[in-house]
Amino acid sequence: MKALLAFEVFLCLTLCSARTARDQQQAPSGYDKYERPAASIEVGVGISVRNLEYVSTVDRKYKCQLLVRTTWIDERLAHTSKEEYLSYPVDQVWIPDVIFENELNPSQLRGALRDDSKIRVGRSGMVHLNQRVSAEFACPMDLQNFPYDIQKCPLIITSWTASLPQLQLMWNPQPVVVYKHAFSVSDFALRSFETENCTSTTPIGVYSCLQVNLTLKRMITPYVIRLYAPMIVCVVVASLSFWIQCSPVRIVVLMIDLLGAAAIEQVAAHTSTFGDYTTYIDIFSGVSIAFVLLSLLEFVVVQSIFKRELMSEKLHSMMNDIRSNGLDITCRIIMPLLYAFFVTAYFAVAFFLLDDEYPPS
Repeated sequence: MKALLAFEVFLCLTLCSARTARDQQQAPSGYDKYERPAASIEVGVGISVRNLEYVSTVDRKYKCQLLVRTTWIDERLAHTSKEEYLSYPVDQVWIPDVIFENELNPSQLRGALRDDSKIRVGRSGMVHLNQRVSAEFACPMDLQNFPYDIQKCPLIITSWTASLPQLQLMWNPQPVVVYKHAFSVSDFALRSFETENCTSTTPIGVYSCLQVNLTLKRMITPYVIRLYAPMIVCVVVASLSFWIQCSPVRIVVLMIDLLGAAAIEQVAAHTSTFGDYTTYIDIFSGVSIAFVLLSLLEFVVVQSIFKRELMSEKLHSMMNDIRSNGLDITCRIIMPLLYAFFVTAYFAVAFFLLDDEYPPS
């Protein structure tokens, strides 16, 4: 029984090896894989965005998984085989030296090829190569409108060793494909993308390049839950303190409210520590804390009136009581109205003006 099983395994391995040897083609005799197929060659490029793994606002980078499709013509590999396409090992044919210019850990695309990767060659010598790449890319960001910012993250592919006109990069008929599950990641959603042809100028020559701009819009819901709503609640509590008589309870409520607002502001500061400039969310947290501080200041004024009340005659006491109550009554109306006006104006600018700066492409 064991001998029969061993024979079947041996037979299977033999057949698989024979099939692999038959499918793999050897480069034609005299083929030089280090020599370009022509003095000037065009390389078609197509990209499939399989997954956006994360976008780091602090580090100004993003990571994604790509499927890079490259095509070019190598007439030295033209064939008349019955098969429409022949497969060649990647280490036996010429491959264009192409890199991601804004990759944080620069490497040739050929470095992403596995040893068992294959190249398909059509009868006319059209070479097809698919490469799966997972890498981090630099993304310059303008965060002054955070968290209502919209970022355009580039993906730049350029020739590494061959300058123009030796190697010209061109987009395939279907240049970019984005998988459905790649449209949202962490705090961002992929709003649109656009392609363009470009050139990269260096001291030793001008190189062909291709660029994809991924437009990423930040999702605002997490910030509404973590910052905007709690900060509004803090200001509402401060406004309600005007309805409490001048007593120790009132100062306790205001102090707890101020500490809560400060803690929320620290969360916002930690979230938006991007640079030396003020972000849009800093304006909201700063103004909200200012309203809480004004409520505390109003209490100090009212408290001082009550202290003078204890040191004055009854008539003056009654007048001071009217003044303190009048100040509270005024603040009960003015403070909520002012803050409501600020919140309305703030979100109106955010939703209508800031969003119009980046119309859909």
